[in-house]
Formats: sequence, C-alpha cells, structure tokens
Amino acid sequence: MEATGGNLRRPAGDVFPQEDQTMTRAKKGFALVLFLIMVVGFGERARGNPETACDPPYDPSHIIEVLFFYPGTLTYIETAPRQCSKPFADRVRTLVRQTALLTDGCIEATLQDLDEAEARGNN
Repeated sequence: MEATGGNLRRPAGDVFPQEDQTMTRAKKGFALVLFLIMVVGFGERARGNPETACDPPYDPSHIIEVLFFYPGTLTYIETAPRQCSKPFADRVRTLVRQTALLTDGCIEATLQDLDEAEARGNN
C-alpha cells in the first residue's frame, strides 16, 4: 500500500493471492461453524427441567459413543436421580440391542452391566 496525500492506494499488482483469500474464507467458515456449535450446544444444556436438571455425560445416539464413554455411562446411571438415569439407560440399552458391531456375548454382558449399575444406583 502506498500513501498518497493521506489516502491509501493498493499497488498495481495483486498483493493477496487467490489462495490466501480462499484460506481466509475457510477459516472464517470454520470459526462460524464452531461458534454455532457452541451456541446450540449451550442452549440445549440450558433447557432442562428446573425441578430436576438432568446432565447426562452425552446424548446416546450411536454405539461408538456408548463404547467410548462406557465408564461414564455406568457412573451416571449409578449416581444420577432415577428420573434422569432411567431414560438414559433405556436409550443406551436400545442402542446396544440394535448394534451389529458387538457379538451376542458382549451385548449380554453390557446389558448386565447396565442392570447392575441401575441396581447399585442411589436412586
């Protein structure tokens, strides 16, 4: 940029190559997506029953989540109030029963673990 009489002028050549502009757009898009995820995620957490605000460790929607958060799943079922842990455990059971990724023995052991966690619960 050249200064001429208080005005800034762009030089004749393109200072910002097209690749840099594309990368900048990608970064802005990525930042926008992250911002929206944060806003929607925090908004979902804020909407809870004021009498009993359930705070599960995750929303079980895929068997991979269940397997990844398995210790936290059992802990939540044991420690959360019954009105929170029961629907959560039921959703996990449904996912476990419907999966094709686990053998029958693993499915039975997982269902047994869930039953035992409910039985030990402070509900």
